[in-house]
Amino acid sequence: MRGLWVALIATAMAAAWLSVHLLAPRIGPWAAGLLGFFVVFSAHPLLIALNFAMSRLRGDPVPADVRLSVWQAVQTVDAEIDASMRGVWFGTPFLPRRPAQRPAPGARLQRLPILFIHGYLCNRAVWLSFMRDAAARGYVCEAVTLPNPLAAIDTQLPVIDRAIDALLAEARGAGCPATRVALVGHSMGGLVARLALDRLDASRIGPVITLGTPHHGTWTARFGGSPSVVQMQRGSSWLATLPTPVADTEHPMTTVFSHHDNIVYPQRTGALDGTRQIAISGVGHVALLYDRQVRRIVFETLAAAQAASEGLAAS
Repeated sequence: MRGLWVALIATAMAAAWLSVHLLAPRIGPWAAGLLGFFVVFSAHPLLIALNFAMSRLRGDPVPADVRLSVWQAVQTVDAEIDASMRGVWFGTPFLPRRPAQRPAPGARLQRLPILFIHGYLCNRAVWLSFMRDAAARGYVCEAVTLPNPLAAIDTQLPVIDRAIDALLAEARGAGCPATRVALVGHSMGGLVARLALDRLDASRIGPVITLGTPHHGTWTARFGGSPSVVQMQRGSSWLATLPTPVADTEHPMTTVFSHHDNIVYPQRTGALDGTRQIAISGVGHVALLYDRQVRRIVFETLAAAQAASEGLAAS
């Protein structure tokens, strides 16, 4: 991502230089230079708008009661551009080592630490804002950086295994008698969470929540050739090997998806049989990481799981 920033700036400078030489006599050097910069930097929002258009052509029909007006569609695209710039274009290259927020001293700690798992071509920085909100609610949390998001999803499990142990140790050191960790995964990170529940020591894992995860593959994966992208293609044999979740009071799974996801579609691929399925609207793929409604769903789900676990233990 840092390399892309260097390439983008170099391209913008070249475009500005060319624009000045071609258009300065007509509109002036400053206007010509700014126009060159604008043409290059407009590529990102235009690509996102194209993603939304393709998601409507290749995605599931939007239920009539949640269809967007023109203004709502503009707001959805704008929020996705903002989220992409914050998380992918700025956070991922420049903030991957920023520490997670911790609950304030003396705060009442939640008994369920949270481990956040990012998606394809991102790192832990996309969760910084989410973790700040979680810490304010008393959650001890951390986000993992997958060593190579291009590699096969199966290869990510060792880092998840170590992160679970480290988070449990930290929570206990902070005075939280935690025995399980909640997993919250975005996009490909949800598949990593499912795999962890199946192949790691599940006694350390509590509720699992996935956000915009291609549980049945996504149409956009046809454009990539890396091992993880191949695994996320529609009809992939790898996805077929993942076990279907069952109703489980110890490891309840919630799948959250948006009717207006612009990356993972058909959009119903974000839902999974055997889980609690929650559909939202007016939220793009990356914006799921920053949307207030999504955060409310996550925190309410975790609170309910914690209350159910405490009630079961008491009985």
